Amino acid sequence: MPEVEVAHSGAEYEWRHDEDGLFTFLGVYLATFQWIEAKLDQIILLDAGHDLWAETQDRLAKMRNEQKISAVFAAVIEGNRFRKAADRPDWRPRFEELRVRLSDERLRRNSIMHSQYLLEGVEQGFPAIRSDRQRSKGKAHFHQEEMTKDRMDQILQELANLAFAVGQVHQQLIHVVE
Repeated sequence: MPEVEVAHSGAEYEWRHDEDGLFTFLGVYLATFQWIEAKLDQIILLDAGHDLWAETQDRLAKMRNEQKISAVFAAVIEGNRFRKAADRPDWRPRFEELRVRLSDERLRRNSIMHSQYLLEGVEQGFPAIRSDRQRSKGKAHFHQEEMTKDRMDQILQELANLAFAVGQVHQQLIHVVE
């Protein structure tokens, strides 16, 4: 999948090692992730068909992101509606890679959105610290990360690349729907 460069129109973000830069990052991250999830919803709606729009909306409202990723994969690879795409030899490995990337980003989204952000020291020019504590299978996992400008830019660039790939798949599916 091609890499895309994040372009900012209008005024550039003023990235600083303070709360404003962090809050801007969190807002852009969340809005972009929600856009990706909306594309997954649209693929599921396209698969169900216009006649089942209301029922599908109800189903989508009850689904977690992980379930949406699985539903999109099942519709695209195993369903009949997108057969023209699924029958192409390069489609399945390409789509499987996208599925893994979506799953990984879901985990990162959970980590970013459920972390504590330590802002002590930002007034002195130090970056905010993202502090992530998770419990899995009875064990605690603890991770801290400095939210520097470079790190926030890297995360947003990776998310932009994923959004571009999901947008491409969505457009391709619109053109092959049966």
